Amino acid sequence: TGEIDMGLNSPLELRLKSNLVGVTVKDLPDDYTKKAEEPRTFSANIFSQEKQPLRMQLEYGQLLGAALILDRKENGEINLISAGIQLGIGVPPWPAAPGLYITGDFTQLDWEQIKKYMGDKGQGHNTTQMNVGGLKLRGIDINAKRLKLGSQTLNDISLQIEPEAASWNVTISSPDIVGQLQVPSNFTRQSQITAQFQKINLQADANASVSSLPDFEVKSLPAISFVANSITYNDMPLGQVSFKTVPSSQGLLIKSLSIESPRVNLQANGDWQQSGNNYVTHLRGRGNSSNVSALLGSLGVDAKNFVSNKGTLDFDLSWTSAPYAPSLASLSGQAKLDLGPGRVVDIGQESGAKMDIGRMLSIFSLQTIPRRLSLDFSDVFQKGYSFDFIRGDFKFENGDAYTNNLRFEGPVAKVAINGRIGLKNKDYNFILSITPYVTSSVPVAAGLMVATGILNPLVGLGAFAVNGVIGPQVS
Repeated sequence: TGEIDMGLNSPLELRLKSNLVGVTVKDLPDDYTKKAEEPRTFSANIFSQEKQPLRMQLEYGQLLGAALILDRKENGEINLISAGIQLGIGVPPWPAAPGLYITGDFTQLDWEQIKKYMGDKGQGHNTTQMNVGGLKLRGIDINAKRLKLGSQTLNDISLQIEPEAASWNVTISSPDIVGQLQVPSNFTRQSQITAQFQKINLQADANASVSSLPDFEVKSLPAISFVANSITYNDMPLGQVSFKTVPSSQGLLIKSLSIESPRVNLQANGDWQQSGNNYVTHLRGRGNSSNVSALLGSLGVDAKNFVSNKGTLDFDLSWTSAPYAPSLASLSGQAKLDLGPGRVVDIGQESGAKMDIGRMLSIFSLQTIPRRLSLDFSDVFQKGYSFDFIRGDFKFENGDAYTNNLRFEGPVAKVAINGRIGLKNKDYNFILSITPYVTSSVPVAAGLMVATGILNPLVGLGAFAVNGVIGPQVS
């Protein structure tokens, strides 16, 4: 059932319309198929002119449009010269050159659905040779209001894809991601993916069930060269991130990983291995910071009570998940911490309880230590504790960090920590020892004895003289 309109002037124009009842459409992705009894709008406009190619414009529902240019031979044979395919509403412009051109405008795209349509094509096959009606694919231009990639949703994204002899060149543009990808058409372990991004801004979906395990075979990935000038995750600026990987027998060898920003410089290498459904990431390297306080703040840690500039962390760590999803529960390995001069400031019971730095710094409140151990240190720590350095070695097992030599060394006192720090459960169980130096502790101790009536004030004043005689050798 339909309508036919014919115009007899040159060029000859034929317009067809139908609801396609009685026609079955199959062997296409689910949204495009239909049963015979199901109505769906269809229109075709055909333009014919002497000694000119035949032109056709097609619309199928609000799902598909096409602009086709066909060559008519003298023997009556018709060959397709070029085709523009519009995915979604509308008809594409006439193709400017021979070949296949695909455009599309979508409200929402889901990568999981796209993968179903793609199937296993591309594994060891040159996908740039994809053709329709004998036409070689020349380009793809896709726009989507939302593109769902796993737990990430990208808004207002534009994709331009151009096939070359051995690769796909992909340009991505959106408010959150801007960059270029070069993906091998013959997707094998001997090929390479190259990525260059100007910016990447990722946000975790609080409503999504995020898995740290990838939904692809790590052992099937080719070599990867990745550079992003600016990466932000949950509004945390990570800076410039780059890495290079090559295939190994069990997964990927991470030849280099670099994170650079005004707050941190991290250099590492390692590997990402897969055995069945088990994944293990291993990274070793060093991180340097010239502004530790700012680094902690940029990572979302409330470190306003902790002031420190330079610091170094040497690490050799493993966890049972992907490199981009470190798991505290499975963290194992070793690390060495060395922080330069700094200060723990404004420590009190209330501020210590609110601090978000693993509640560790609340130990300096001293209200968590029995009064008989605090002596008169409240005067010493009232406005904070200055330290010359913080150093220590850590061993990680099952979400816990163990240390037997963590030291806070300062001009007033030395603080030593020996025990367990729970990274996963955010608790700690350790022995804390505080050694005040004699140059500061003698007046403090004298003040305590004066306050308790053991000594009179004159003896307290005499302690200052004793302090100068004994010197710093005695604590």
